[in-house]
Amino acid sequence: MIIKKIAVGNQNEAYIENSLSDGFNIILSDDNNKGKTIIIQSLMFALGNEPTFPASFDYKKYYHYVDFIERNTEYSICRHVDNYILKYNSKLYLFNCTSELKRFWTKNIFDLPEIQKKGNVRVVDPVLFHQLFFIGQDKKDTSNVANTTYYKKDDFYNMLYNITGISGNEISAEEVKDLSIIKKSLERDKENILKKNKLLKSRFEELGYVSPLIDRNIFEQKYKELKKVQSNILEYKKSRNKSLNLKMLWGNTKEELNSLNRTLDCGELRCMNCNSTNIGFSQTKKNSFVFDVSTVEIRSNIIKSIDEKIETFSEDIEKYTALINCEQEKIKNLVNTDDINIENIVLYKDELSEINEPEKSIKEINIKIDEIKNLMKSNIEASKENKQKQIELIEKIHSLLKNNYQDIINNGTFLSEGLFTNSKQIYSGSEATVFHLSKIYSLYKVLNHNYPIIVDSYRAEDLSTINESHVLSLFNSINNQKIFTTTLKDEEIGKYKKNVNINCIDYSNHQSCKMLSSSFNSKFKIIMESLNVKI
Repeated sequence: MIIKKIAVGNQNEAYIENSLSDGFNIILSDDNNKGKTIIIQSLMFALGNEPTFPASFDYKKYYHYVDFIERNTEYSICRHVDNYILKYNSKLYLFNCTSELKRFWTKNIFDLPEIQKKGNVRVVDPVLFHQLFFIGQDKKDTSNVANTTYYKKDDFYNMLYNITGISGNEISAEEVKDLSIIKKSLERDKENILKKNKLLKSRFEELGYVSPLIDRNIFEQKYKELKKVQSNILEYKKSRNKSLNLKMLWGNTKEELNSLNRTLDCGELRCMNCNSTNIGFSQTKKNSFVFDVSTVEIRSNIIKSIDEKIETFSEDIEKYTALINCEQEKIKNLVNTDDINIENIVLYKDELSEINEPEKSIKEINIKIDEIKNLMKSNIEASKENKQKQIELIEKIHSLLKNNYQDIINNGTFLSEGLFTNSKQIYSGSEATVFHLSKIYSLYKVLNHNYPIIVDSYRAEDLSTINESHVLSLFNSINNQKIFTTTLKDEEIGKYKKNVNINCIDYSNHQSCKMLSSSFNSKFKIIMESLNVKI
């Protein structure tokens, strides 16, 4: 995958970066606030990343555009807020959200990884996937993934397992038993909190507007009641159908008996086996009384009895229909939500302020219970062989990460046991920079992917000249496109010009905090017109 062009702008101002090479690119400037981060963030934002633009830049006012090549096919993608336009092979595709984009992407461009999340298999979002090859300037630490709102480091590991074809986790019978015990204990804790705070069990619709827990309780109770009503309707329909079938069968029998009353001028009914004119009637095929219906009187009595049966079945049908209608009314009442009554909320104002802590505790318990349920639901999805392969994969990446880190920082202290540090031992400063750079390089070496390596502010926190030399040498050894950014000190101006392996893109002449200008407007409008977008 090669990035060819990056553009950001609107009807008033724009900027276009089209001087990227397929090799090693360093976008530099002699000061901060010259637009390097905006270009990198526009690139990643257009590809579906979460926005992490500088606070002073209102990204929602602009269109963010990228040209890239993947497997000899050129793609153009533009994002405005949460809407996307993708163009390739002379066709345009529109997406209203990142979820739509990623589903199309994995089907038509290249496969995105899949992981188990909340009991379901889902394609990972770009915000997690991009962390295989992108290091942003902000929202990162060494103990977890960047942007931890939804994804955690376990999701990152599971993404690696999926990419390498060793997904899944096996849980032993003993572990399942332990999880069940923990789940029951959590449920008891939850019930004890609810007993002490009866308001949390409230069924008032109004309180559901101000309390997520009460809203969840109301919803769960409604769901249970709806399931019960649905089950009742199903049973009543079965009983009604049974009565209808019996009514029809007895109706057919009555018609057959009535037909025996007709006078046969040309002969009489006889049994073909014994030549008898006697005809019998039985209520069932087995073990039942047999009545002689040869005479009109007996047939009339039997028909009268059948009429009573048919009448009974008709009454049953009406009864079950009424019961079904009654249950249907219950459904209407359950799904209809009353208008919010502010007076009721005010009435419970003081009590609501007292349930914040117990509500928070129950929320945490519910999260743990859901995690256990999801883990048990996805149980035994991988063999022990896969589990061992997963361990070996992480050990391989970890070993490379450690070696690269210590090579760059000359045998520096290495804290990580996996691909992340302990939350109590987080790298900071230039050590954190080296850790992230070492990890992204190690991921490339093990996964052998073809994504561009993108690092915003790769010398963050004053990476020393010696350490920087190791970093450049390390990344220069790989064939993927590299796009790095950095700010140079006065004495460093021109330091990369002699390096034939580096394509220097200098932003030093940009006005501070004002990279975008009207001079790019005409070209930017042409780019937008190629996507049939008028700005």
